[in-house]
Amino acid sequence: MKVKLLKFLLASANEGDSVDLVVEGNNCVGQSVTFAIFEDDNFVDELVGGADDNVFVNPAPTVFDTSGVARATWSAAEWQDDGVLGLGGDPEYYFRASVNGTVNRSTNLLGVVLTQR
Repeated sequence: MKVKLLKFLLASANEGDSVDLVVEGNNCVGQSVTFAIFEDDNFVDELVGGADDNVFVNPAPTVFDTSGVARATWSAAEWQDDGVLGLGGDPEYYFRASVNGTVNRSTNLLGVVLTQR
């Protein structure tokens, strides 16, 4: 079993949009995948505030289909201030997928735009 690709299908979304996450693997059919999404903090944020921020609701676990692909959907409803004092612009998210205890990180970031305050 080998995970070979993890990505959001979009590069950006509006707050509240549903976004698909895709994990592709070899010899993974029927294996379970769990997801954890994080708001990606920049270097300064990490010095001041610690690690990347968790989201409140992660996608439900899923399994690899017969083509070796696992898909999940996340509602990008959790717009978080990015940067020190919220001055870093719109947040960007990545996800980690766990398969049989092995954790991999997505290859792209998802930017989320605040639609209203």
